Amino acid sequence: MISTLLCQAVMQAAPTVIYVREAAGGMPEWVKILISAAVGALFAIVGSVAMEFIKPAITRRHTLRKVRSSLHAEFLANLANAQAAKRLMDRVLEGTEKEQLDILSYISKLSNLIKRDRYDFYFASEKDAVYQADKKTSGWTDSMKHLTRISPFICNKGVISTC
Repeated sequence: MISTLLCQAVMQAAPTVIYVREAAGGMPEWVKILISAAVGALFAIVGSVAMEFIKPAITRRHTLRKVRSSLHAEFLANLANAQAAKRLMDRVLEGTEKEQLDILSYISKLSNLIKRDRYDFYFASEKDAVYQADKKTSGWTDSMKHLTRISPFICNKGVISTC
């Protein structure tokens, strides 16, 4: 009984009134939210439109790097085979007849290793990237065409009679 009387006395002594006041000066909260949402939407729209212009440039740069590295690797492999064939052609008359036939056979194999598969693939599918890569280097297009003509050149010179 005493506890209930005590609780009632405490409740009557401390009223539970809460006062809400707006901040002095300044904007209402709903206006701040509205402005924030409008600015966010504006930046999202502008960013989306800007990305439509930037994405092709990023894709083009990536494709150009891929084409350049792939063609560079093929070009170096072909160049190594062509240089090896030329060195062997310079030595073909120095050996015995059997050595000459072996050297000519090896030259024929080297000339068959000169490929342009990657070049043909990229030239057919990414012609613009091949021309852009060609501008940034020293003329792969002409070099690849020249390297792939080595087999007929060797055959036409009469070096290899089995062509």
